[in-house]
Amino acid sequence: MLQDEAGLMQFYTEASGYCIENFENEIEWARKIKFEATTADRFFSEYVWTVLSSGFKVSIAEKIITRVFTNGFHPEVINHRLKRKAVEQGFEDSQRWFARLKELPNDKRVDYLESLPHIGPVTKYHLARNIGLDFAKPDVHLVRLGKRFGFSDIQQMCGFIAEKTHERIGVVDLVLWRYMSEHQNLSRALAK
Repeated sequence: MLQDEAGLMQFYTEASGYCIENFENEIEWARKIKFEATTADRFFSEYVWTVLSSGFKVSIAEKIITRVFTNGFHPEVINHRLKRKAVEQGFEDSQRWFARLKELPNDKRVDYLESLPHIGPVTKYHLARNIGLDFAKPDVHLVRLGKRFGFSDIQQMCGFIAEKTHERIGVVDLVLWRYMSEHQNLSRALAK
């Protein structure tokens, strides 16, 4: 299948306009995060967010994470046993994990993230993006978009847009994901 680069850019322009109008704070956040400025505490927060948001709607994950961190640290409020165990282990080991991550060369960091508890082949990209490594998460929405526009590699698709728009790959990912998650009917239509 040929790549529809013009169609993809037209789609991204529409998605970006929508997100700037409705989610400007999120876009600014994605533009500002840099791995070099990430601290061990920030890494732990993003690790917990990635673990808790995997497979859940954002609104549900937000409620759980608020309860986990209100007035201290309370992993017992996490009902999912494996997620709770991962978060508890992260509380104990995240300083060491982060120190190891900082020692690695850039091209090895995202794969290292997959070795952490409850982080898999897709969520490693979510965590990477949220700590300032420039990757896109190949979630269901982006995979559908890639298929629609002739891209089998989500990193390549988002990299192409990033190059054309002078945005970071993580920003492109956020814009596409947010737009598609807000337009579920469009996402489902692309699946057909």
